[in-house]
Amino acid sequence: MEFLNNYLKQIQGLLQDSNNNDVVKNLIRETMYLIEWIAPDIEFDYAFELANLGRFLTRWLFKWEPIWNDTEARNQVNKELGNWNDRVLQISQLTIQKL
Repeated sequence: MEFLNNYLKQIQGLLQDSNNNDVVKNLIRETMYLIEWIAPDIEFDYAFELANLGRFLTRWLFKWEPIWNDTEARNQVNKELGNWNDRVLQISQLTIQKL
């Protein structure tokens, strides 16, 4: 979960500069693979939430060009990523507490 948190933070930071188009796209794909790798090892409800994060990222990739070229849309995605990152941190803490 810590890696997922780091990936989301990296994406958020890279979104600020429109020159990072390809880097962000590749990092999103890596994040999606990481979610697939993590999900089977955590509780179903948490895995479901991570699947929703994966769907969010997939939808964003399908609409890549219009979002990337619109600063306001990128800022909205950045805000949503912040919300997801907060939730990932909560899930991480809850998972640790159950161990």
